[in-house]
Amino acid sequence: MSGTLKDYLSLLEMDPVNSVTIHSSGHTLPDPVVLTPDEFQEDYEGMLVRVDQADIQASGTFQREAYGFISEGETGQLYINDPYSPLIGSPIPSGLLSISDPLGSYQDS
Repeated sequence: MSGTLKDYLSLLEMDPVNSVTIHSSGHTLPDPVVLTPDEFQEDYEGMLVRVDQADIQASGTFQREAYGFISEGETGQLYINDPYSPLIGSPIPSGLLSISDPLGSYQDS
């Protein structure tokens, strides 16, 4: 990728993106790092992580918003920001599940 890097609410972003080059594709992703919510820290930001035994504290269908969850007595937050996410409109699962995603952080104040 090439573009202009800038800070936005304590996050580094590229805007505008001038170009994207794909050098290869089809590779297997690495195994996620298994964490609990209290272990989320900057050292893992951008890495593929997994939280086991997560209970999402919501019902209905996923929308573009934040959802609290509890895992091993610790609280975390799942934030769906991509308006094109395939999760949007799908039912929020009940019960315990595993959540895998790149770890990110966001501070709105």
